[in-house]
Amino acid sequence: MVLAATLLRVRSARAGHPQHPLTHLFVGDDQSCLLDLSTILQLRATARCFSEALSSAQLRSRLHTSIARSGIDTQLVQFNESLCGGTVVAALWIAEEGGQWNDGTGDVLRLADHCGACTLPVVLTAEDINTHANKTVRVCVGSRVIAQLKMVGRHTNFGDGVTFQLFQHGDMLRALKDEPGFELTLDPLGLPADHLYRRHRQDHDPPASSRIHCFLPPEGWEAEDDDIEISHASVSQLAKDKILNYHDLSRPDEEREIGNFLSTPNDVNRAMSDADIGVAKAVAV
Repeated sequence: MVLAATLLRVRSARAGHPQHPLTHLFVGDDQSCLLDLSTILQLRATARCFSEALSSAQLRSRLHTSIARSGIDTQLVQFNESLCGGTVVAALWIAEEGGQWNDGTGDVLRLADHCGACTLPVVLTAEDINTHANKTVRVCVGSRVIAQLKMVGRHTNFGDGVTFQLFQHGDMLRALKDEPGFELTLDPLGLPADHLYRRHRQDHDPPASSRIHCFLPPEGWEAEDDDIEISHASVSQLAKDKILNYHDLSRPDEEREIGNFLSTPNDVNRAMSDADIGVAKAVAV
C-alpha cells in the first residue's frame, strides 16, 4: 500500500516539481516519517524517476543520521565519504539493521589499536562493504560479530601482508590466510554441554576454536601440525588472542626474555567485553 501510494504521488508530481517531491520521506530527522529501506529499494528498482531523484548525496545524508541514531561509535568505525550508489545503500543496511559495534567487534578494534596493529577509527570503504555477497549476510544477527569482522578484520595488520581477514571458503570460515589449516570451528563439538563457554554462549558471538598460531620468524603464522584446536569463549575472544599472540612475539628478544609484557592484565581487561571477563574469571576459579 505504501509503495503504490508513493508511486502515484511521484507520477502526479513529476511535471510540476524540478526536485523530487517526496525527499522528506527518505531523508530527515523524524524517523517516524521515513520510508524503511525495503521500500526505498523497491522504489529504486521499479520507478526510474525515484531512482534518479534519490541521489548518493541524499543517501549519505540519511547514513549520517542513521549512524548517530544507532549509536555507532565513530571513534571506532566510520564510512568513507566517497561511497555512492548501491554501496551507500549497503552502508545504510549496516548502520540501521546490522546491530551494535561497541561490544565484541569494538573490543577487538580497541585492543588492536592499543597493540599498534590498527589505527582508529577504521574507515570502511566500498571494498570492505562488498566483502559480503548480499545484505542478508551483512546484517545476519545470528553472526553479527563475524559479519562485522569480515569488514574490519583486514584493517588489523600483522605485517608481511597478513591481517585478521576472514574468508568464506564454501561452508568453512578461515582466518588470516585462505589456506587449509586456517579454519575456524564455531561451537566446537568437543566442548561438553555444561562447559562454561557453552553456558555463557552469545548468539551474535559464539565460541570458536582454531589451530592457528604465530611463531617466531621465519615461521610466522602457521597452523599447528596436530589436530588439537584451542577453544575460545567467542569469535571476538579468538581474534583478541591472535592480536596478543602477535604482539608478544613482535617485541624485542630481551623484552620477551625478562617477561616485560607491554599488554598488562588491566590493558587486556579494558579491551575485553563483560561476558569474556566473566568467563575468564570463572575458568580461573
